[in-house]
Amino acid sequence: MKSIIWQQNPWRRMLLFGVSLGLVMGLKQGVIARGPLGGAAVPDRELGDRCAAWVGLGVGAGAGLGLLVAIGGRARRRGALGGGAGAGVMLDGAAVGLVALDLAGQVLEVNRAAAIALGVAARSLVGQPWVSLLGAGDRTAFEARCRALFSAQLEALGREDPTEHPQTGEAAAQRDQPLRQRLMVPQGDEGEPEGPRPGTPLREVSCAVHLALVGDRRGRPSYFLLTLMPLGDRGGQESLEVGNEQRYRELVNRLREVVFQVDGQGRWRFLSPAWERLLGYRVADSLGRSVKDFLHPSHTQTAMICMQELLSGAKPWCRRTLQFVESSGAVRHVEIFAQPERNAAGAIIGIAGSLDDVTERFQTEDALRSSEERLRALFEQAAVGIGQLTRSGHYIQVNNKFCSLVGYSAEEVRTMTFLDLTHPADRDRNRALAEQLWKGQIPSYSIEKRFVRKNGKVQWVNVTVSLVSHGDRGAESWTLAIVEDISGRKQAEEQLTYSAFYDQLTGLANRNLFVTRLQGALQRVVEGEIFALLYIDLDRFKVVNDSLGHQAGDDLIVQIAQRLQGCVRCNDTVARLGGDEFAVLLELAVEEAEAIAIAERIQTTLRQPFRIHEHDFYSSASIGVAFSNNPHTGRPYESWEAMMRDADIAMYRAKNGGRARCCVFEGPMHHRTLTQLNLEADLRQAMARQGLDVHFQPIVALADLRLVGFEALLRWEHSQWGPVSPAEFVPVAEETDLIVELGEWVLRAACQQIRAWRMAGVLQPEMTVAVNVSGRQFERLNFGDRVGEIVRNASIAATHLRLEVTETAIAQQHKSAAAILSQLREMGIRSSIDDFGTGYSSLSRLHKFPVDLLKIDRSFVKRMATSEDGREIARTIVNLARSLNLKTVAEGIETPQQLQQLQAMGCDYGQGYFFAPALEPQAATMLLEQGHGAFQETWQRLAIAPSAPATPERDQKANPE
Repeated sequence: MKSIIWQQNPWRRMLLFGVSLGLVMGLKQGVIARGPLGGAAVPDRELGDRCAAWVGLGVGAGAGLGLLVAIGGRARRRGALGGGAGAGVMLDGAAVGLVALDLAGQVLEVNRAAAIALGVAARSLVGQPWVSLLGAGDRTAFEARCRALFSAQLEALGREDPTEHPQTGEAAAQRDQPLRQRLMVPQGDEGEPEGPRPGTPLREVSCAVHLALVGDRRGRPSYFLLTLMPLGDRGGQESLEVGNEQRYRELVNRLREVVFQVDGQGRWRFLSPAWERLLGYRVADSLGRSVKDFLHPSHTQTAMICMQELLSGAKPWCRRTLQFVESSGAVRHVEIFAQPERNAAGAIIGIAGSLDDVTERFQTEDALRSSEERLRALFEQAAVGIGQLTRSGHYIQVNNKFCSLVGYSAEEVRTMTFLDLTHPADRDRNRALAEQLWKGQIPSYSIEKRFVRKNGKVQWVNVTVSLVSHGDRGAESWTLAIVEDISGRKQAEEQLTYSAFYDQLTGLANRNLFVTRLQGALQRVVEGEIFALLYIDLDRFKVVNDSLGHQAGDDLIVQIAQRLQGCVRCNDTVARLGGDEFAVLLELAVEEAEAIAIAERIQTTLRQPFRIHEHDFYSSASIGVAFSNNPHTGRPYESWEAMMRDADIAMYRAKNGGRARCCVFEGPMHHRTLTQLNLEADLRQAMARQGLDVHFQPIVALADLRLVGFEALLRWEHSQWGPVSPAEFVPVAEETDLIVELGEWVLRAACQQIRAWRMAGVLQPEMTVAVNVSGRQFERLNFGDRVGEIVRNASIAATHLRLEVTETAIAQQHKSAAAILSQLREMGIRSSIDDFGTGYSSLSRLHKFPVDLLKIDRSFVKRMATSEDGREIARTIVNLARSLNLKTVAEGIETPQQLQQLQAMGCDYGQGYFFAPALEPQAATMLLEQGHGAFQETWQRLAIAPSAPATPERDQKANPE
């Protein structure tokens, strides 16, 4: 009767299958280490993410049930089993008693069902040797079963595929039989937290004990798992089978994995309820249908091959991951583990096993693979170099960009350390930072350094290094280096640094660098020693730019810079301050004579001709010299500004003294400079307060001494200093645009006086008033328009006005001068060239300028009496003017002899102290009232007087040029 029930009840057949299946899977996951209960624990008991422990739960002589319990990543052992929460929950949640032993046989953990079955507190058993609870006979059988498990596992590990278990048939069934064990446990309440008190009597508990070996993900044995089924008073195998069948059915129903049976034709014969949760099909609708009806077409052939191998006995078991199709049409990845199912005679009648949904795992693995592929692509294609290094500094791997930065292949780099690639000058600093990183003193570091490429060239990089540590996982830490190419930035920085301290045109030090070195020299100077500063300004440099163009001017600057460098010592600094200004710092201690000798050497070399655009050009420079000892204090200058200022003052002193000169700064120069500053301020106030006057010097026709006009001359009566000579304040005004304001002020005053004379009826139609025009005023773009506006506002005839423009101003503006003079002539305004013979005009262009008169400079008139050259120059100017149909006027006539000589030459007009000084407007009006004969009586009286010169105390123009 019992055998009939066994054959007809599928649950009983599953119990037998479970015994074998549980044992096989338990052995599959284990790797034997030094034999059972030998006291040698495997160091790493961590279970892998995909490790599954098959726990065989067997009761009685031939009944059992195989349960697949996913431990791995879903359930970690708790407490003694590894510190995780998953395994402990599994043990406590199981409906059967479970006890975990370490490889030495000591109790690691006892679940609640086992504690209830034994009637003791679980904690009282933890740490005790399991065999101490057994009698001598039971102890021998238990140890023998442990050795059998180890032997079987050793045999499995000896095969090529250690996951294939060779044990089938009778041998496996024999080992899978549960042990009947009598346990001696203390009497007491299992709920007591600390267990029974000392001296508590022992009692005997009979159990069916099934033993399984659980391994970790590396195949190493981890621990033994005992399944305890109390036998109670019946104490027989039959009571075990009948009493616990319902409990096993409940366990199968609660499993997450699907337990299945397939018949010999490949049709479902049994499916646990998890089937509906897995694919959404009802169990009742699925039974009897072919397995391949639920498979994805691409996996049908693989599944059929696996089934044929199992049904034919070719393989004892099979594990595959197949794709099943859900009722909704979605595809799920399912891991199947199957073994042949045999009848009592040992014949294969079907297949039994389990199905585990691993879709999430596959998705995770796919995501990981995709992520790894993306990371690999990013690693290889990154725009920055990436390297992985060991603690010793050797490269583990590098990407393509890193190799391109250093010029070595990846294989070559892996044989090197980061110090091998680092420039020797950067190694110590790099090594120190790396040591701090590995010691944990800094979390990371970033350093700008130089790599030495394979070709020997230097490559600037910025390297950011961080430590990658694996904590307590046992893996070796390493460093990650991100290498950025900064050679472009370094070149830009070098260029910026060069631009900040060096002149782009000449390559000389610029003002910034010169000032820095001058500051350093002042800080280092020892009292008693001196050094010198030369301030150099080129003479007439503007003529080169205006005549030959700015490119020619740049060429001249470059050549001058080269010559300056050849004139100084190797430790001296030559700088271009800007434009045509240079400076030389003679830093080493020098004598005053030596500094002056160097300045004269510069003057000499600059006098040599320069070849510019196929033309020879001659240049000169005005040089100011200042020594480090301040003349006011006798001690070194306290600031570089003061020393530069004084050298500049000396340079202007040299320029005003006739150019092409060298002048050493002296204390009074500074005082004169301050005086000039005050003079400029007072001059501006005088203009604003109408503190200036215009006087008029008569101009006469030399043939008959008729009065033909006046020259307007500016005069300034200072409130404190008295009369200030134009020779003092006009140069101050010329250094700024104040000269333009002064020129217009004089022009307006002259026009107003012409109007007053005309209204008074004393101004003859042919009479003119000459007004001097400065070079700055003449070069203004709207000069002609401004003059016309002033004439119109004064309501005078333009023919009464004559403008005197210096020869130098016309030469500098020769391109526009003709147009300006033509515009003036069209308005009726006459013009003349002042100080003719002292400038640099070209005689070949003189006829192109629409002027009416040439004015002979006073310097030639003064030399006529004592120098034949003076007389010849004056005669030449007169003859030149006559040939060009121009009139001439001589200024500075002081003696009758000069007058007679000019009359003999045929000069047309004259002015000077011989006739009259510059007169106030009232005196000039009185002279006009006398008419043309104003100077007839004077001439008759002075004709018999000695040839003594008049005293030219104030005969100065508003524009001395």
